[in-house]
Amino acid sequence: MDDSEITFALSQTRCNLANDELLVRDMAEIFISDVPEMCGRLDDLYHKVCNNPQMSEQMLSDVRHLAHSIKGLAKIFGAEPLASLAERIERSPQAWLARDVRGASVVIRVGCESASRLAQALGMSHAD
Repeated sequence: MDDSEITFALSQTRCNLANDELLVRDMAEIFISDVPEMCGRLDDLYHKVCNNPQMSEQMLSDVRHLAHSIKGLAKIFGAEPLASLAERIERSPQAWLARDVRGASVVIRVGCESASRLAQALGMSHAD
């Protein structure tokens, strides 16, 4: 995935949130702070499975839950590459967990880059 693909539909987001700029910024703060952390948790789960190939139902449930949360936040802002990636993980966590380590690194890269670019697009600070 090319970094230039990471875009946002901020005008649609504003419209969906009744043009309430405070709400847009509050939701953006959640996205900016939570998405990288959730992607890191997905990475942790990925590596736990790599070190112990027997996936528990709880691990699969955790992966689905994290991916669903990431997808929801990404869709609020029209961050389609991240939403699409999270949706694929949510739909089939077993397939994602069965891939090589690049699968986890892509999630972290796209999630962190999306958070950074959203902060930049809205003129907000972003702590990496």
